Amino acid sequence: AISNVRLEPAAERPEKKNVLHGATTESILGKNKLAALTKPFLVHLKNGKTKAFYSYWAEPATIKNLKRGLVSLLQFQLYSGKVVENDVSGRCTVQYQATQGQVTRTKLLETCKTSETGFTTHSKVLGVSKKSSSVTVFRLEDGFIKTAEAEETHTLAVNAPRSAATKVSSRQTLVLVGKDAGPPERAGKDVTGVVKSIDDKLAAVGIAAEKVKSKCKGCPSLLEHWQAVQKQLEPASLSKAMAPRSFLALIQSIRKASKDEILKVLKSASKTALPQAVDAVTSSQTPASLDAMLEFLNFTDAKGLVLQERFLYACGFASHPNERMLQALLDINK
Repeated sequence: AISNVRLEPAAERPEKKNVLHGATTESILGKNKLAALTKPFLVHLKNGKTKAFYSYWAEPATIKNLKRGLVSLLQFQLYSGKVVENDVSGRCTVQYQATQGQVTRTKLLETCKTSETGFTTHSKVLGVSKKSSSVTVFRLEDGFIKTAEAEETHTLAVNAPRSAATKVSSRQTLVLVGKDAGPPERAGKDVTGVVKSIDDKLAAVGIAAEKVKSKCKGCPSLLEHWQAVQKQLEPASLSKAMAPRSFLALIQSIRKASKDEILKVLKSASKTALPQAVDAVTSSQTPASLDAMLEFLNFTDAKGLVLQERFLYACGFASHPNERMLQALLDINK
């Protein structure tokens, strides 16, 4: 379990530039998230590798990810070599270098595979360049981890222009402060049974980080957003500067919306603004938007030819067409 949680800046800063000055852990995380962070969790380790991570499904994703990060930090081996491991970053190739009393773990982040990737483009000019590193140094004493120091850095730069870039650094340090006897052993047929006997609400939630979905308080719904920008997407306004801004903002809202929310927009749009709505929905390239378009369009009805063409054109210009979209297009062709 995690306790006595304190938040401090990664590097020393003057008081005026320290955003954490005067803040408490509860004021940053919130009462509910702090309570979730201090709840116990269990890890199934075998030969220094994580086989399962047990926590509570109801916990916020950010809290589960913090615990996953801590579990991943404790994963190591005592001999040199290159192996493939599952941790908070996904399934990654890791290089170990073992010396007397010290083990260095270098995670090759470019090899990590996750179930979901972000939006990208195949054009190098319109894309970004990235450079990442992750190194953890373990110092051992009498067979125990005395300290573990980890640093992970990600640098992203827009290819055109190269002046736009960002760098994110993360550092973690663990220090062994004492050794105490643990709780008594529990007997059981398997690990899952033992975990359930401790707390039946604990579940194997996976070691890879899950996507954190931000909740916007007071933000308009997708339908409200559409009603606010619909005039800018009417044919008479498409030549004005506000039209592309409204179109791009609408795409971002659609990417956060469900299929039913998207269908409400399509069904409420005026006849003249509907083609632009179809463009925006198709360009958002999410599973929900594709499902909404396939349900909304009737490809056997010749009257909807214009909307069908707009959908197909937008699919043709998709920055990251996936297998499901391609299969849907093949089914339409049949």
